[in-house]
Amino acid sequence: MNRTEKPHSCRLIGLECRDCVAGSALQLALVCGRIPSQDVERIFFAMYDDQACHSMSSEFCGVYRATVRESTGSAASEPAVWINSSEPVPAF
Repeated sequence: MNRTEKPHSCRLIGLECRDCVAGSALQLALVCGRIPSQDVERIFFAMYDDQACHSMSSEFCGVYRATVRESTGSAASEPAVWINSSEPVPAF
C-alpha cells in the first residue's frame, strides 16, 4: 500500500481508522496486560508508522487503557509483569 494514499486506501478495502486502531489496542491490552503509558504510545507509533495514522494515537491509548481497566479493575499505569531485558522477547 502506498504510504501517501492512507487513509483512503484503507477505506477502499473496508478499514476505518477508529476500528483499525481500536482492534489493535484491544488485542495489545488482552495479550500484554498493563504496560507503562509511554510504552503504549511507542508501540502505537511502531505499529502505525505512517504519518496519516498518527492522529489516532490518543484513540489507541484510550482504548488500551479502558480495556485494561475493564479486564483488571484498575488503572493501566504500571506493568503487571517485568520482563528481564537480557532475555529476548518473542516476536508475534
